[in-house]
Amino acid sequence: MSKLFLSLMWFLALYSFSFAGEWTVKDKHTLRFEGPIEKNDIPKFNELVSEDIKTIIVNCGGGDVLAAIPIAEKIQSQKIDIIVDGICASSCANYFFIAANNKKVPKGSLFLLHGGIAPMLEHKDQMVEQITKAGGTPEQIGSYLKAWHEGAKKERDIYEKAGVDVSLLEYSYRATNGKYDFWAPPLATLKKFGVKNIIEFWYPNSDEEMNALANKLRNEYAKKYTTHSSHLNIMGGDIDQYKPEHKSTPLKK
Repeated sequence: MSKLFLSLMWFLALYSFSFAGEWTVKDKHTLRFEGPIEKNDIPKFNELVSEDIKTIIVNCGGGDVLAAIPIAEKIQSQKIDIIVDGICASSCANYFFIAANNKKVPKGSLFLLHGGIAPMLEHKDQMVEQITKAGGTPEQIGSYLKAWHEGAKKERDIYEKAGVDVSLLEYSYRATNGKYDFWAPPLATLKKFGVKNIIEFWYPNSDEEMNALANKLRNEYAKKYTTHSSHLNIMGGDIDQYKPEHKSTPLKK
């Protein structure tokens, strides 16, 4: 199986999971989301969110990117704050965190990026080849690519509205592809890409500390939301050496 296809699978979700995530009401102004993102989370979120909700607390390893985007759009339109309580990775980091108003990553929590839709679509031919080998029909592939092109447009819109350079996702894709599972960017790097309103952002002192924490959090998460546990390899620090070879072709609105 190619590194590209493996990267796609990692991007779809941090973990293979057997249980859906859960939205709960903490108080009149606060929701909590824990677990993987699935399509059913869209109506659950819409049912619970109201104009009174000002904050979401998350412990989320990612999940269905096409389910995460509409939730992120609502977070962005209502200017909801986010607090990471554990892990905010993949679709949670790419969309919930970027879309949120004020952002907090307290001590002992991690913000982890891993690619994005637009970078993956640059390798569309390879993706189609791998899906075909896995048994996908032309109709399934066509439907899949249509949904991801639409998702890429929405991805770009979220970043434009947030004032964040969407090439952040290209950097993380190139940094992690084939070697690392996730990239944990430091605060200065996020600010360099235009991520704003970061009120609190704790960061490990070393790669060793980061990976030890990542695997501790991952194992705790796995006990409830997954059927297996595996070691994560996290890349920390700035990644100037991973500059994209070129910008993605701008997508039409």
